[in-house]
Amino acid sequence: MPALSKNILLRAPLPIEKDQLLNEFYPIIDDDKVFFDIIEHYGTLKIESSGKTKRMLVAMDLSDKKIKGSIYYRIKEDRAHIIYMHVLENARKQGYGFLLLCYALFDCLENGCKYVKIPIVKNAAEFYAKFDLAPTSKKKDWKKLSFKEKVAYYKEEFRGHVFKITSKNNKKQLDQNLKKALSDN
Repeated sequence: MPALSKNILLRAPLPIEKDQLLNEFYPIIDDDKVFFDIIEHYGTLKIESSGKTKRMLVAMDLSDKKIKGSIYYRIKEDRAHIIYMHVLENARKQGYGFLLLCYALFDCLENGCKYVKIPIVKNAAEFYAKFDLAPTSKKKDWKKLSFKEKVAYYKEEFRGHVFKITSKNNKKQLDQNLKKALSDN
């Protein structure tokens, strides 16, 4: 599972990092047993009764050995849901979030997902618009929209957007995004 790009290591969280993750990345979680179990199981927890697999990844800067971002998502059958993603304020616009989301989306594809739900918060609409994925509710006109119109759509439609990640255009866009995330430019 570990991936390395631009001096950033993507990996599963370690049990000894539980307090740091709770304090810096997931302060809204009070007593979520599943969340703790995911960390204790090094980032992957299969819940047999519901058929869900929950995953967590962290992005670590190798120069200072500090966690800069984290993503938490679940997979069930052909659907995935990005539950929460956070990059530290002082580490934003440096590629951590882009790389985390790229990796998570490809993990979803590799595990047979056709659809992924992403909760897009208004202040991150521009970040998600960079992925240029067409929401299932808007796919006919999506390619005709300008970047600004796509950002405005994400801000206006303040909810989780569902994307068909196996569509030809979205899959091509994911490939381009991963290449961009892994390049040094």
